[in-house]
Amino acid sequence: MRYIPSLMAYRSVVHATFARARLLPLIMGCCFWRPVFALDLDIRSSSASLLDFSFLIDHSTVDLTTDNTLIETNINRVGVLTIDVPESGPQFGLALGYAYGDFNNNPLFEPNDMDGWYIGILARGVLYDSGNMAVTMEGRYIYQDISGGDESKDVSLSWNEYALNVTLHMAVTGTLRLVVAPVYGGVDTTYRERGTVNQTVKMDSDNNAGLLAGLRYQLDPREFISLHYQDAVFTGVLVQFQRLF
Repeated sequence: MRYIPSLMAYRSVVHATFARARLLPLIMGCCFWRPVFALDLDIRSSSASLLDFSFLIDHSTVDLTTDNTLIETNINRVGVLTIDVPESGPQFGLALGYAYGDFNNNPLFEPNDMDGWYIGILARGVLYDSGNMAVTMEGRYIYQDISGGDESKDVSLSWNEYALNVTLHMAVTGTLRLVVAPVYGGVDTTYRERGTVNQTVKMDSDNNAGLLAGLRYQLDPREFISLHYQDAVFTGVLVQFQRLF
């Protein structure tokens, strides 16, 4: 079952995610890392490169399957993404953040609350750029591990996630761009439960292709805010606050 989250539901989920985030102090520190502490996310390959730094808020669902049984899973993420942008050639990035999830509606597992972390790598290339229109290709891999439980059991859900998309960026006005991309990817997961019941279940994503669409607004020459909606491997909303250094 797929749905588009309402604005109120989205706000409540984001609020809950921030309230529960064990990694939130780290993430906020990363946003202002130079004056706060020595965690340096500057991955620029040279002094001529730009650093593309983003703060991300993601609210999505993913349909997982095992033995033809559909497991609808909620995933919420708060994290940072840094990309090295050289003068020419491929661009490489690192992602790090906090993840929170639960099984929304399924016949196999209780709706346990689980939280943890994710880490990922990204590669991106510019295929065409005319100023008012650009085409980029991007591939990414993410490893995520979340866990939870109660007095009777411990549960965990770990997964490998990959995606590839070719994105069209079109200028609508001088400060607003439309973003459209076909997406192909997948998720391979392992669910473990230890306690009253001991079980290990392998699951993978039910959908592997779809579309992403969104808008990016330019606040100033180096700051941007984007809102994306995708219906592919994941279905949901991504908010991105981006700055170039």
